Amino acid sequence: MKNKSLLKKAVIVIRTAALLFGGLNLFWYQFKYRPYKEKTVMMQLNEDSERPKYTCTRNGYIYTLKMPGYLSFESGFLYVVPEEHQDSAMFIVDEDGTLTEKNIPHVDLFVWPQVLSEAEYRITAYEETESMWIRVNRFGDYLVDETTSDIEQKKAKELYEKHELEIRNIVDAAARLWGSNI
Repeated sequence: MKNKSLLKKAVIVIRTAALLFGGLNLFWYQFKYRPYKEKTVMMQLNEDSERPKYTCTRNGYIYTLKMPGYLSFESGFLYVVPEEHQDSAMFIVDEDGTLTEKNIPHVDLFVWPQVLSEAEYRITAYEETESMWIRVNRFGDYLVDETTSDIEQKKAKELYEKHELEIRNIVDAAARLWGSNI
């Protein structure tokens, strides 16, 4: 009698666990995977990537979409770079023999679509010897990043103002391919 009671409890636990796991999968698929997958319609799958990655080139920009990892709500991103700057960093050796990176000044864009909130947009502004993240919104407007120091915020604002037209153009390019409400 006791064995039947334990067996019934085990079956209930297994069914509950299976139902919860199935529900989590369904939620992830509906709210994380499917929105990314819908954005791949005009893109080609890159078979050389560990996680599915899609790319395309349109109107002078290279677009990349990295699919989220299975059951991950944090991974996955959209990326846009001007076509002429896809390989814009080179390494040089100075007179002391030190290897340093030299960039061609430009901006690129990362977008992390969110499940229950607005997407996060970050510009990487490249200068010859440095690069810096700049937070922007979906319209390309500058946003203060509370996680950085006052000095970093001042530098980010300066870089934003220097590259504002490029930033607005790249955000617009992302909106043209993936929609204005990523």
